[in-house]
Amino acid sequence: MLGAGGNNAELLALLARRRREREGDDVPGPNMGPGRPVLSDLTRATFDPFVTESPYAVVDVWAPWCGPCPAMVPVFEALARKFAPEVRFGRVNADDEPELVRRWNVEGLPTILFFERGRLVDRLTGAFPFDTLDRRLRATFGRPALPGQQK
Repeated sequence: MLGAGGNNAELLALLARRRREREGDDVPGPNMGPGRPVLSDLTRATFDPFVTESPYAVVDVWAPWCGPCPAMVPVFEALARKFAPEVRFGRVNADDEPELVRRWNVEGLPTILFFERGRLVDRLTGAFPFDTLDRRLRATFGRPALPGQQK
């Protein structure tokens, strides 16, 4: 939830390491890491095109000071690997993009926003394990069948 907590230096170091892993110089393309699909870092300018260019998009709203937010990074990356390219995954830094936080009425962090054809269709606030988000994603985007679902 919103509020300062935890060791900020340690958290910032973890987030910087994750970003370096995603944007490594030896890996072609921005935000790309070995075996990872694109996880877009979204801004006010890129948000709308991102959620409308694909039928399904999931956005993680986070902040560097948010205690549970780093726990969501590997979960979010695993979901992106599993559901790409049918579902696009992006992240919004709440501190850098307060206008998006207000626009989507984000009241706690982390918040996961689910978009279908550019329209917000579901949201979750808090840190959740992979299985919980996997089930929610399938329930929210049940059509067409997502990877692993019966056709």
